[in-house]
Amino acid sequence: MSSPFPRSARSLAVLSLAGAVACSIDSPGDDPPDDALFFPMGMALDPARVLAGGDTCAVDEDCGALEDGWGCRVGTCRQRSPLLYVAAANSDLRFNGGALQVFNLDGFFAALADTANIAAPGMSVDDDVPCRAVATRPQVSECLESTFAQTSYPAHVGNFATDLEPWFDPETGRKLLLMPVRGDPSVVWFELGKRADAGFVYCGQGTGFGEDAARCGDAFRLRNLRDDPSLERLSIEPYELTISPDPTRPLAYLAHTLSSSVTLIGLRGLRNAPVGEQNPVIVDRSTIFAAPGVIAGGYAIAERPCDEEAAPALSVECEDGDSGLACTSCARPLLYGSFRFARALSEMVVFDLEEDELAADQSCVAPDELGTSGGLVCDPQLSLVNQFSPGGLAGSSGGAVPRLGSVKFTGDGETMYVVQSSPAALLRVNTSIGPDGDVRREPTGSVEVCARPAELTLYEDGVNSYALVSCYAVGQVYIVDLNGFQVVSVTQVGTGPHRMTVDLAREAVFVGNTLDATISVIDMGDGRATRFSEIGRLGLQEPYSG
Repeated sequence: MSSPFPRSARSLAVLSLAGAVACSIDSPGDDPPDDALFFPMGMALDPARVLAGGDTCAVDEDCGALEDGWGCRVGTCRQRSPLLYVAAANSDLRFNGGALQVFNLDGFFAALADTANIAAPGMSVDDDVPCRAVATRPQVSECLESTFAQTSYPAHVGNFATDLEPWFDPETGRKLLLMPVRGDPSVVWFELGKRADAGFVYCGQGTGFGEDAARCGDAFRLRNLRDDPSLERLSIEPYELTISPDPTRPLAYLAHTLSSSVTLIGLRGLRNAPVGEQNPVIVDRSTIFAAPGVIAGGYAIAERPCDEEAAPALSVECEDGDSGLACTSCARPLLYGSFRFARALSEMVVFDLEEDELAADQSCVAPDELGTSGGLVCDPQLSLVNQFSPGGLAGSSGGAVPRLGSVKFTGDGETMYVVQSSPAALLRVNTSIGPDGDVRREPTGSVEVCARPAELTLYEDGVNSYALVSCYAVGQVYIVDLNGFQVVSVTQVGTGPHRMTVDLAREAVFVGNTLDATISVIDMGDGRATRFSEIGRLGLQEPYSG
């Protein structure tokens, strides 16, 4: 296979150094607000409610407990998340840091559904009448976010948060959120309360630096390998974080836009960690996004879903009578990550050591037992397998450096979609299992989209499959039908749309508009007149707010 990389590096415009300045986590100045959106860079729903559907159904009543948010959606019982969690990045450094904000989604949607809560365009809004029609698009209502803000448990972080991802541990019922922060750099994790509607968020508030009582504590910031200050520091520019879709695999993968490293996070802590210390920790940092003539850096990582009946050749094969993690056919997941400054993907595998793979004089030990003779740290590690081109559109002879963005797999793992930012396209790659047991890596098409896209999410509800690509420069979301592989809607949203979050229970997609401090709601419901349209907006679009 020919290399996807150029023979020599192209010149690159001077990169922004905004993330490298004013990064102190205890900067003087005003504390960030807890009831007003500012640069929403990531969103998450309640992890326990959105990561899996319930029983099959025909009508809402089949799901029972309707008062607790259950409903029938496309033949599956699903429970609505009552809250929306938002990573506020403070990208203009207006405050002394960013924040994790919490908003009441049930109240927001109830307000949208009642015309008594919606004033005419340009009118003032308050808690009694929190919404109004958008002046330029009166079919869309924008609502005052402070009315729906949950401020009982404020949680403040450093500057330039980049993402927010939920994790639910089926073994313990634990619910976490993870937020990469460029300004430190670090990954902050948050513990959610047992009752999601209580709005409880904990990150060691008041135990960190500075006078802000809501500042997250050091114990909730991942900065060093194995949480050991003497070991490797987290690389610069942490960006997109992905949590394994396999509920039995407590791992998270973090790409860095200006570093060749990929950070591997163990969500249940280090192997053999003492009881009570199974908190998230960095377990590995591997060189993945490096190649001759290419600016180092990755954008996104996706884990290929694995079918136990048709596992890739790189998975571990079991012998009769064997058992345990090492003998599970999908034990070693395949990951695919996009280079930021090249039209190429890195393929990598996660592996760890099992007791039965060690020599007689070796054993897996906790990090504080490494002095033991034969003791090894057996936590998961990443290994680069391959680098290849996903296809796509070629740039002009004197054009800009090719760039890639988000990477997503379909639920069956047989197709991968990649955003190409320059030239702009959505790429499709066949990743089914070939006759030799290996994963195919065959580019099968591309669709042109808006200029300079970066973010992608897939909406798969069991009947329909769509890709949504956010268009930061023009305030739009392109919706691509994945069956026909064609654009079916260009949906207008707010200014600077970037991250998106799927809400299958409400048949909607949330879009964070970073430049006007709002969150748009796109209706994805089949058969509704508003399908593929923006139906509401949390926050008042600037400069129209009074």
